[in-house]
Amino acid sequence: MTESSNRSGTSFFLYSLLVLIPSIDTAYKYFKLPGIIIYIFVGVIALFVSVKWVVPFIRRTIPERVLLVLTALMFVGLIGFSAIGYSLATSGRFGAGSDADDALIMAAVDTVAGVHPYTKLTYLGNQISPMPGSVIMAIPFAITGTIYLLNILWLAILFFVLRRNGGTVLAFSCVALMLAISPTVLQNLVTGSDYVANTVYIAVAIWLLIASVADKSAPEWHRIASAIFLGIGLSSRSNFFILMPLVFSALFQLGSLWQAFKYLAIAAISCVAITLPFYLWDPSNFSPILVQANKVTSIETVLPFAGVLIPLSGFLTAGLLGLRRYKPNEAAFYWHCAIAQFVILIFTTVLHSIKLGKVDIFVGQSGYGMFTLVFAAIAFSLTYFGEPNDQNIKTATTNS
Repeated sequence: MTESSNRSGTSFFLYSLLVLIPSIDTAYKYFKLPGIIIYIFVGVIALFVSVKWVVPFIRRTIPERVLLVLTALMFVGLIGFSAIGYSLATSGRFGAGSDADDALIMAAVDTVAGVHPYTKLTYLGNQISPMPGSVIMAIPFAITGTIYLLNILWLAILFFVLRRNGGTVLAFSCVALMLAISPTVLQNLVTGSDYVANTVYIAVAIWLLIASVADKSAPEWHRIASAIFLGIGLSSRSNFFILMPLVFSALFQLGSLWQAFKYLAIAAISCVAITLPFYLWDPSNFSPILVQANKVTSIETVLPFAGVLIPLSGFLTAGLLGLRRYKPNEAAFYWHCAIAQFVILIFTTVLHSIKLGKVDIFVGQSGYGMFTLVFAAIAFSLTYFGEPNDQNIKTATTNS
């Protein structure tokens, strides 16, 4: 076995862990530590089989038109699965369930009705945590009673964005990977939680912005629209702000320093324009800031200034990783986004576990790992599911 194959094998294993670990919360919830071990073991094997045989078989034998039909059937099946699963999850027959969907629905419906969306509590007695961007994104689904379709819509949008840039096999493989390898994604689909959708529209906004800046022939309005869209997405959950050093680096490298400042400034203005009116409406009841900050400040009994140190660790990680040179929407950039999110996820998890005196995977919340998984799945697909002449695939599947 050569040194090169050793490196590629190690890289594949580490990349696989970055894809799998974000979903260990569901494995641990039902099967504890043995569940995590079995899930990781089976998952690594499944990913290897996919890279080595399944995706090459699809590329070699299935015509694109047929694959598009299979993709359509996959999404139709997802709609049915989510509709049935959501009705069961909200029926009360299987416990209290999640109130993430309840928070979005209440906030969206109240916003449309002209009522401040942050004055009420969910049925579990929790304050509403999604910021205005998330609420606005959810409005069409909340008022039509189809909140369970939110994640599916954004997975479909991700498919089309990846297909336009990397082909149908890459796009299909990325979405199928998340569905097949992550029980937490499936849980989010049936509970109506928006963690998957939230991360996807952040990833899509970043993708579109970087691509439009890298493409010198792209019209200016494409770049401005992408920056505005990114700003709306950032008005969702505060953890995505730590990705901005990476985005700045990519824009600077692929465009110019002026463009990096310009488009991130547009994104910031867009974010403030969406968020500030809700805050000024009733500052004392603007719960997202308190709820999201409490996730880290509540563990300052374990680590003083954790509320500063945890996000700072993410910013520093993103900043250091951003020193690398990037090509337009390459795998390395999305691996770095995943790593930055992973750092704050693990940091918070470890401190919460110490505080409680027991293992507390992802702050006991089935979904926080999705902020890492979506970026890792995109990166994994770009790395291993690209065209057959992609050197990453050749080296990753070489054993000797």
